[in-house]
Amino acid sequence: SMVVGDRVIGQDGVINEVIELVTTEQRERTLHTINGDIQTVPQHPFLTTTGWKAIDATIAATAHPNLNITQLAIGDFVIKTANNGTVSNEEVTTLTSATEDIIVYNLDVTDSPAGNDTYVVNNYVVHNK
Repeated sequence: SMVVGDRVIGQDGVINEVIELVTTEQRERTLHTINGDIQTVPQHPFLTTTGWKAIDATIAATAHPNLNITQLAIGDFVIKTANNGTVSNEEVTTLTSATEDIIVYNLDVTDSPAGNDTYVVNNYVVHNK
């Protein structure tokens, strides 16, 4: 499992350090799955070809007012970064949801001097917290 001090790959290959890790157990939480591949809470920002987007843009924008987050929808293209640094765009073709008991991990990663508040999960570029 992840611990404070771990280093993660962020957007554009920047290496960011985990400076805070909050783990919470949440009962009957709605989780969304993008393309049958990655599960996310509705407010988590994903990088797309047209900027940061989330399944629930309203809640996401409240948490990240400086990101100009808009609604993630089928037909959007999310940006993915492979381990070798190759960047690709993947079209969002399915968005599904389910309610389950989950453990949520919130990472806060460095944003200075070289950090950029992002990390890569399953090759998807996401914003921290």
